[in-house]
Amino acid sequence: MKPTSETFKLFSVISAFALLTSAQASTAPLTDDSDLSGGARFAPLELPMGSVLRPDSILSEPIPSLSRAEILIQRQDHGGIQPIVGLPLSSSSFNQALISDASGAATWENCSAGANAKVQVQLRNTHLTVTESSAPYSFTFTVQCGTRTVVQAEEVSTFGQALSLWTRVESARQKLQQTVGLDFWSRNLNFIWPSSGDYYSFGTVNITRGDHWDVVLHEMGHAIYDMGKIGAFGGGSHKIDECYSPALALSEGWASYFAGWAAINLDHPDAAFEYLVPRRAPIQIENVPADVCKGPTNEWRVTAFLWDLIDTHDDGESFDTGFETLWNALRNTRSASAGVAVQKLRSSGVSEQVLRSIWEQNFLTSALQFE
Repeated sequence: MKPTSETFKLFSVISAFALLTSAQASTAPLTDDSDLSGGARFAPLELPMGSVLRPDSILSEPIPSLSRAEILIQRQDHGGIQPIVGLPLSSSSFNQALISDASGAATWENCSAGANAKVQVQLRNTHLTVTESSAPYSFTFTVQCGTRTVVQAEEVSTFGQALSLWTRVESARQKLQQTVGLDFWSRNLNFIWPSSGDYYSFGTVNITRGDHWDVVLHEMGHAIYDMGKIGAFGGGSHKIDECYSPALALSEGWASYFAGWAAINLDHPDAAFEYLVPRRAPIQIENVPADVCKGPTNEWRVTAFLWDLIDTHDDGESFDTGFETLWNALRNTRSASAGVAVQKLRSSGVSEQVLRSIWEQNFLTSALQFE
């Protein structure tokens, strides 16, 4: 049964009440991201039945070496293949813990020719969990020494959406670890999928479609923003092409900026999101449409401003300050607006001239004052 709009409304009311009454609640107020993601109308085509997943297909073929077994886990994606990274694979037959690498591969070494191993996989590590509500998703398959086993997922199947969600957030986590470290990461971040809406609250990320990579990473961005204490949160409804509170524009704009950094090449001449805000898709962050509300109280323009500070594509600016510089300048500041964030960036050593130029180019206003 697919979630309905009535279910989403009821769930939002319950969530809002719980947020106000729970002593354990996150500092982030409940934000209505229904315009951003499309909400429940993009629910999975087939809902999971519990936390145990079933691979869409498993193929096996012999390899020259009889003392090893090769494992490859992958998903169909936009006509190509997406490797599933960072999956922990366990078996009583393995002599070591295995984790799928950047190509989705893992190898069982020094096994006996013809020996079988039952492999268990959980979508969970010390930092992340993907769950249907309480239990982490898992799946099993069997491998044989002397063969290559390929576990395949379709693009929009239940199995495919779960693996897509996992590999997007785990890849982003790995990129953060390599760039700024994870000492800010204060808890295991739980992704509930499928949920009746896309939002972050209570330290938990709720996702409707696991294959909508930009929505997934935007909502993850809220969690990273929260744990890194980058800025203040602004609650309530918002539309990406309108203006509202400075805090809401910064928190939403930063979440999309994080999604772009995590998944889009920095030299892309027309960086854009595929699934965010269906009524305006694709959401171009390199070339913001002229009809978008001007100024730093618009999230779309906040995203573009932050993106121009780190991208390597020359669209009238060629300054590349890097994600790490922005992170270090804004971490633990709980900045209340894009204007306050700019003050922090200037104090960290980013050129005032550069900040003014990129500010005016993206917000289409020169109203930037430095203390």
